[in-house]
Amino acid sequence: MVVHPGFETNTNIYEKKDVHGNYFIREMCEKKDGKIIISWEKSNNSSSGEKLLFYNYIPEFQWIIASGSVRDEFFTPLKPLKQMIIATAALALLFLFALSFRFSRKITVPLHKLMMAFEKGANGDFTTRMKDTSGDEIGMLSNYYNSFMDQLEAYDNFLKKEISDRKKAEQKIRKLNSDLEQRVAERTSSLQEINEQLGISTEQSKKLAHEAESANLAKSEFLANMSHEIRTPMNGIIGMIDLALDTELTQEQMEYMETINHSANALLNLINDILDLSKIEAGHMGLENIDFILHSTVENAVDTMAVKAYEKGLELACHIKPDVPAYLIGDPARLRQILLNLGGNAIKFTRKGEILIQCDLHSRENSHVTLKFSVKDTGIGISPDKEEMIFDSFSQADGSMTRKYGGTGLGLSISKKLTHMMDGKMWVESCAGSGSTFYFIVNFGVKSEKALPSWALRPVELYGKNVLIIDDNTTNRMVLREMISSWGIFYTEAADGFDGLEELEKSIEEDDPFDLVLLDLQMPEMHGFDVSKKMRENPKWDQVKIIVLTSVGQRGDAERCKEHDIAGYLLKPIKKSDLYDVITMVLGKKDPIIDKDLDRLVTRHIILEKRRIERREILLVEDDSINQRVAMKILEKHGHKVKIADNGRQALKMYRNSDFDLILMDVQMPIMDGYMATAAIRGLESKKGKKIPIIAMTANVLKGDREKCIAAGMDEYVSKPVNARELLETVNRWTAETRSSRTPRSEKVIDKTRLPDRDNEFPINIDRALKRVMGEPSFLEQLLEEFIKSIPTRMEILISAIDENDAKALKNEAHRLKGTAASVSADQISGCAFLLEKMGIEKDLSEGEKVIELLEQEIENMIKFVDNMDFSSLENIN
Repeated sequence: MVVHPGFETNTNIYEKKDVHGNYFIREMCEKKDGKIIISWEKSNNSSSGEKLLFYNYIPEFQWIIASGSVRDEFFTPLKPLKQMIIATAALALLFLFALSFRFSRKITVPLHKLMMAFEKGANGDFTTRMKDTSGDEIGMLSNYYNSFMDQLEAYDNFLKKEISDRKKAEQKIRKLNSDLEQRVAERTSSLQEINEQLGISTEQSKKLAHEAESANLAKSEFLANMSHEIRTPMNGIIGMIDLALDTELTQEQMEYMETINHSANALLNLINDILDLSKIEAGHMGLENIDFILHSTVENAVDTMAVKAYEKGLELACHIKPDVPAYLIGDPARLRQILLNLGGNAIKFTRKGEILIQCDLHSRENSHVTLKFSVKDTGIGISPDKEEMIFDSFSQADGSMTRKYGGTGLGLSISKKLTHMMDGKMWVESCAGSGSTFYFIVNFGVKSEKALPSWALRPVELYGKNVLIIDDNTTNRMVLREMISSWGIFYTEAADGFDGLEELEKSIEEDDPFDLVLLDLQMPEMHGFDVSKKMRENPKWDQVKIIVLTSVGQRGDAERCKEHDIAGYLLKPIKKSDLYDVITMVLGKKDPIIDKDLDRLVTRHIILEKRRIERREILLVEDDSINQRVAMKILEKHGHKVKIADNGRQALKMYRNSDFDLILMDVQMPIMDGYMATAAIRGLESKKGKKIPIIAMTANVLKGDREKCIAAGMDEYVSKPVNARELLETVNRWTAETRSSRTPRSEKVIDKTRLPDRDNEFPINIDRALKRVMGEPSFLEQLLEEFIKSIPTRMEILISAIDENDAKALKNEAHRLKGTAASVSADQISGCAFLLEKMGIEKDLSEGEKVIELLEQEIENMIKFVDNMDFSSLENIN
């Protein structure tokens, strides 16, 4: 169709209409470009239809060109395409459903078999073995299950053979088996519940079937959630083995128990590695953010590796550069885990030579520090083409290494992932046959307000002392000289005994005698004791103090030290704190209490004796009898006095009536759990005038568990099964300060003689309250009176909410009371309100009346306090 805009003068054409009366020619002339739908009669005049008409204006010819067709003809070819899309979508959904079902069975069927095998084992059938020995995580669990069953079956046969002659042992074993069977039955029930949860997770995974790694993610998440269920029975097994090893056993029994202990710890380590990897992949791994001493963390990790290193005849040294900050904020447990993984590998793949673990300051900015660690060995090395592969899960540089050296290949993978979580990285520099150096960089906060430890300072009694270092190992000499030079000590080095004697002679000739000799025992050609004998035979050197350093302590060393008048004896690797204490005890003043015998040899045991100022009073809150016995044995063995509470309510009562240095608090307990007990204790602390450290003990180690413990008022937590070293380090760290020094530094000391006499118990923190009102006692008095006036209304709402079981009303009103009480520093009332708020959140008001009684008592105490208080007496308190 061709239309000229000038047709407007021709009304017959310009005002042409379609069958519905629309002026479509007029619209085309007015718009000139576009499209229009017109109604048109069909050729047979039987009905009307629609045409889609496109038109454009051509200015050169001043004409409008239009082209169109019946509208239905445009969409007719799309109908087959629509049908094809619908059919394809249906087939795709069917395929995805089948694929997800197959992957879900691949996970649930082996787990069900493993569950049934555990159930048979719980019923006393130790002959059942798993056939699935594939290389995945479930296959590995099956292998270790079979190994564990082999040990149990052998041990069971041994007990049956000896049962007639060992009636007393029979009673202990029956009790142990009874407890074990009960726990296996309980955990079997838990596994059934988890299996049901897995079914629900499988249904949800169908919606995510289009993601290629959905099945692997579900498996990793499942393993991460198994942490609590696996660790709890293992805690009982390992703990009872440790207790059994401390009893009188025959040599044969001891060998069996040590074998079981070794296998159980190996199984636990493997489980920990698998769970750590799974938690990282599932996003459940969380990092601590706590205060710790770097030197203690690193040196304790090196101590753990020392025995294996010296069994292979390797030199193991630890060196932390002097400019590295001592007090940091971060996750010491994960740092220790990385060092143990790298150090353990270095020892495993090194036949002779040395291993050096070093820490350097990489960078520092304000309150954050970046540290660079290195673990260097003289082992078999790694070829360049294998350097990246070794960081993959279940991978080693050579497949034969698994058979020759053991291991799963998880350690490096986990360590590298942990460094990434700590905003760092890890890499290796190596050459096959020439040793390896693993590096990693991690970030920490710096705890600048902490005072430096004594060994980090320059003590007056050591400044300017003259020391001779005699050691054939270059690395050891480097570590020693950097340690002692930081204390202002002058040093001279000798690479063997002959050079050492020459330096001693030279010092006499130059009239600059040495005050002390640090003497290595294991040296070629001339042994350390040979050097000390030569020194004591020469009157010129007879007064020089000697401290011997040895990699392996030998029977009779103490007697030989006495014969040669040696003052100190330390095992390598040398801790800076230990070296400091030995040198100060040898060269400095003697402690009249510790060092009654001025001639006795100063060893690491003497150092520990000196550091142990007093036994700590510890409250252990734990409902499980086995866990009670394990933790109590560890603590009492190291001199601590322990009292036990079976639940949070009992712990609260014991806290009121006794004075403890630290509380170890289980989280999941009947009657009153650890969170509620901690909150209640925090609310009562101001009455005792100090803050007590509360350490959580929990098998919950997933992401968010630590935050929940901290939010409840706990200071730190240790995971179950309890590791003796970790537990003792945590206890020692939090009880390092004296009782009087644990009062918060930010609070002023109030002259209590000027306040009302209420047995030195105050319902409000006067000092903190005065700070909030800018030091105006009259204003504080007004606030307290106003707060007291509002209490009857608040209590009426709280009591009504509990009577009517209205959790929401209780939560809201308790939250308001908690905030108001905190604003006037009424800590006890605020603590009670927190408990009520928590009940409202959890919708469990069963303990509400008891907390209300406690709250009413605290309110009564506060009213009496305010009535008897002369606020004008606070005007001049500083």
